[in-house]
Amino acid sequence: MKQRKTLPLLKVILILPVLAAIIFSFSFFNLENISNMALHSIYHSLSLIKLDSHKATKLLKPINIVMAGQEEEILLASNYINQVPERFILANLGAADRLQVSRAYQPIMDKISLPAVLQEEKDTVKVTNDYSYKLADFNKDYLIAFYCTHSAETYVPDSGRAKLDGERGLINQVSETLAAAIKNYGINTNFIDTIHDYPEYNKSYVNSRETIKKIVEDENVIAVFDIHRDSILGSNTAYTIDIEGKKSARVLIIVGTDERKDHPKWRENLGFAQKLQDKGEELYPGLIKAVRTQAGTYNQEYHPRALLLEFGDDQNSLAEARYAAELMARVIIETMKEEVT
Repeated sequence: MKQRKTLPLLKVILILPVLAAIIFSFSFFNLENISNMALHSIYHSLSLIKLDSHKATKLLKPINIVMAGQEEEILLASNYINQVPERFILANLGAADRLQVSRAYQPIMDKISLPAVLQEEKDTVKVTNDYSYKLADFNKDYLIAFYCTHSAETYVPDSGRAKLDGERGLINQVSETLAAAIKNYGINTNFIDTIHDYPEYNKSYVNSRETIKKIVEDENVIAVFDIHRDSILGSNTAYTIDIEGKKSARVLIIVGTDERKDHPKWRENLGFAQKLQDKGEELYPGLIKAVRTQAGTYNQEYHPRALLLEFGDDQNSLAEARYAAELMARVIIETMKEEVT
């Protein structure tokens, strides 16, 4: 009972300073002036750090943020220098108020928005691991499958924004890198590049459910991975780890639980995730950031080795995320050797 009473109190304590900051800095309740106030804040901040116009424009592109636990997408035009209060205030507004604030920012978005960098040409996958040995003990028909529920996720340093609505974001290249690296070890892989999060983002997991149902019809599938990238609230820092002289993004493993609906396989998924983490610590300490359980099945109920992998966050570069995928390929292979041989 004490814990239940304490949590709302802590939430109020955390939210009140944020509300005060927003009211003071942005005249929040005077929505007509928000655009001018925000523009003044943006350009003043830029003048202090001496960014040239090209870099400034890239930093100020609109970004899409989905707060944990929110049903709907929050569209926010924000500079990366002064974005934390805006994220928190939007997280605690009703849907109608969020829409009104978003509309208030539209003049800023119209002035500074540029086309994102799309995947016009796919880079050649370069793998650095040693593939000199093949997995002779594996059944030649075994298959590991990959897909992206949030197909639009991408990386700000390369794309200029965190999400490419209706397009295949750079997370797809990370998936391709992971699939290619595993295939080089001698196990068949299949990356399904279906776009699941457009035109209705809220139906992403409903759409990807059909994908995983088709995947598991093949009895040779020994693992299924839904590939994502993280988004850390209020952060404009790319978190990396140095592995063998190169910067790598870190990997977060998400395991859905049965808190919201029946999910009889979730403990099997968790056991598999923990084996991956143990192997990751053995091979590349720090590569796997954590194994996190979350309410919701994330469509993992369809296979005992179905997991959600997040490669870095929106501030990491594509190169860092792809290197993490190359390293993670070996972690997966070494784990599967013990799992299925």
